[in-house]
Amino acid sequence: MSGIFYKIKRIWPYLVYALAAVLFFLVLFFPDRIVSSFVTQKFSETFPGSGLSAEKIKISFPPGIELLNPVFSIKGMDEINAELVRIRPSILSIIGISKKIHSEVTAFGGNLSIDAGFKDLKSLEAAKASIKKLDLSKMPKSVFKGYDVKGIVDSDILLQSGEKGFDGEFSINVGGGGISVPFLSGLDLSPATLVTDGVIAGGVADIKKCVFTAGDFSGDAIGKINISNNIGKSGLNLTLNINRKESNPDSTPNMMIDAVFKSGSKKKIVVTGTIDNPKYSFN
Repeated sequence: MSGIFYKIKRIWPYLVYALAAVLFFLVLFFPDRIVSSFVTQKFSETFPGSGLSAEKIKISFPPGIELLNPVFSIKGMDEINAELVRIRPSILSIIGISKKIHSEVTAFGGNLSIDAGFKDLKSLEAAKASIKKLDLSKMPKSVFKGYDVKGIVDSDILLQSGEKGFDGEFSINVGGGGISVPFLSGLDLSPATLVTDGVIAGGVADIKKCVFTAGDFSGDAIGKINISNNIGKSGLNLTLNINRKESNPDSTPNMMIDAVFKSGSKKKIVVTGTIDNPKYSFN
């Protein structure tokens, strides 16, 4: 074993020199426009039907790529604008031993950090993502089907490729939230909070804990979501237990809400269908 370490110690300075030489060559001889063309083309090839543009795309140090004010065009959605994206391969990836990258994204008032490993550019092997202080009100409304949603999100997600889809775990926390429902005018669902965590097995998200508040309502939820490559087609099988607190006698009654969910009552709601087309049944 000591012989291996001795060899590594001897060649390490040469590896560092070679890496520095490659970086110097890339920075000196490859203009930003060539880097930009390469990155945008690879993005479109990797995600068919999508596009990428940026104010500037450049090679950064430590070795990686930096995108300033990138705009992501995804089919069926509004354009997604970010402030900064940094993508950095690991040292082992640079010398061809592994395919791992570290990404940092500044967007929607928050920060996203991702460590991911790939079998190839189109096959994710494992990923760890952490979201801090993401402001939902700054995201495109098309993400929420046109609803006016607000809230500050912190989340951690861990995924790895399994025999059937992905396995892993997740946690999501939302504070200072709220939502405006167009067809229920006068319904105040703010302030809202959400605390949830669960596991993912075989591409199915199993919600182990979910407690929430939204204006006069509070409750909990359990169930499963069958995750689809098209998120909108993901199947739902959720049970929500919701409480509505007693209304203030001086408050203006909401005839539509009161007809379905009386003040001071409890309801169990089963949600099936898909994210794009949910179906509800009341018990």
